[in-house]
Amino acid sequence: MVIIFLFLFNYFPGVIYDYGLSPRSLALGKAFVGLADDGEAGYFNPAGLSFLNEMETKLAHSQLYGANLEYLNYTLPTAKYGTYAITFFSLNSFGIESRNINNEISKKIFFTENSYILSLSYPLFSFLGIGGNLKINTKNIFIYSDVGIGFDISFYFSYFYPYTLGISLTNLVPPNFNLYSEKETYKRIFKIGQALRFYKERVKILLDINLLEDILKDFDYDYLEPKFGIEFEIMEKRFIQRIGLDKNELSLGIGLKNVGKRLSFDIDYAILLHYRSNYLLSPTHKIGLSFRFGGFRVWANAFPKYFSPKLESKENLLTINIKYNTKKRIKRWQFLIRSELGEIVKTYQGFDEMPTKLFWDGLDDIGRPVADGKYYYEITLIDIDEKISLHNTGFLTIIKTTGPKGEVKIK
Repeated sequence: MVIIFLFLFNYFPGVIYDYGLSPRSLALGKAFVGLADDGEAGYFNPAGLSFLNEMETKLAHSQLYGANLEYLNYTLPTAKYGTYAITFFSLNSFGIESRNINNEISKKIFFTENSYILSLSYPLFSFLGIGGNLKINTKNIFIYSDVGIGFDISFYFSYFYPYTLGISLTNLVPPNFNLYSEKETYKRIFKIGQALRFYKERVKILLDINLLEDILKDFDYDYLEPKFGIEFEIMEKRFIQRIGLDKNELSLGIGLKNVGKRLSFDIDYAILLHYRSNYLLSPTHKIGLSFRFGGFRVWANAFPKYFSPKLESKENLLTINIKYNTKKRIKRWQFLIRSELGEIVKTYQGFDEMPTKLFWDGLDDIGRPVADGKYYYEITLIDIDEKISLHNTGFLTIIKTTGPKGEVKIK
C-alpha cells in the first residue's frame, strides 16, 4: 500500500512538504499558502505567523494509504520579536512486507520520516511579513537512518486585505539523506497562494499553485500542482463547512468552533476521496484539535447579566468590563451594542487607548429605551498602523423590564 501511495501521489524526494498536516488544510484541497491564518502556517507559509494574535496548539491524526501522519504544533506570538512556532510531524508505516534476494518473504520492516520545524516570522510592515523555517528531518527504513537539515523562506502580503497573497520557497536549502547506498535530496518547491475573504470573512476562497524545481529544466504539467479550496462559516463562530480539490483528491470537511473569552478550541474533520484512482482507493479520514489561548485578544464582560433599566434612577447602569492586550498602541476604538436582530442600538468610540470600563443606561443612541431581549457586543481596535488590531463579538446582557407573571384578583 505504501508503494501505491507513493505512485499515485507523483512521488518525488520531499513530497511530504507538498501535502498538508491538519484536517482543515486537507479539507481545503491543501491550499493554505495564501491564507496562513493559524499555526499550520509554520508548515505552509511561516510568514503568515506574523499576523497571528493568540497562542495556539494544534494536533491531528491522518490516515494515508498504508501509513499514518501525526502532527503537533505550538505557536507563540510576541509584541516585539515576531512570532515563533514549533512543528512536529511524523509519517510512518509498520509491518511492511520485505523479501530477500531470492524473492522469499523475510521479516517485516518499518518506515518513519520525522520533521522538526522551528519557525520565526516578523512583520516588516503592517502589510508585509517575512518568515523562515529551520527544519531537521530524520528518516528510518529498517536498520538504516539518517538526518537532513533544510531551510525555507516565505512572504505574506496583506496590502489589499481581505485579499492576501503568500509566497514560499520550500527546501530553499534542501535536506540530504544517505541511506545505505541510496542518496536523496529533497526537491525545492515554489509555492504561491491567494486567499479572498467575503461576507465578514465568513467565506474564504483559496487558490494555490506549487511548482517543482524540475519545471525550470523541462516543462511538464506533472511539475505543476494547482490546489483549490472554499471555507464557509455557516454559523458564525460555531459551524464551518469546507471543500477542496487538487490533482489527486476531492476533499470535504467540517469544523466545530467554541470561541471563549480566554480559551477557544476547534474540532475539525476531513474525508479525502481519491478520484485519480477512480475511487479504487478507500476514502481516508482526518481528525484534529486546535486550542487558542492567551496572547493578544480582547473581550468584554457585563454585570448584571439580567438588566432592568430605570429611567428615574441614574445609578442603575450596566457595567461593562473590557479586557485587552495588543501588540501595538491603539489609535482608535469602537464598541457597539447590538440587538438580537443585529441592529446597532448603542455606539461608543474614541481615540488612543480604550477604557477598561463602560457604562450603559439601557438607552439607544437617540435616548430611547431599548426593547427587552438579548444584547451583544462588538469590539474593534485599530492600531497606529491603521490596521484592525483586534476584533471580537459576544453576548452582553439580557434586558428585562417587565415584572414576573402573576394574577390580581378583584373582588
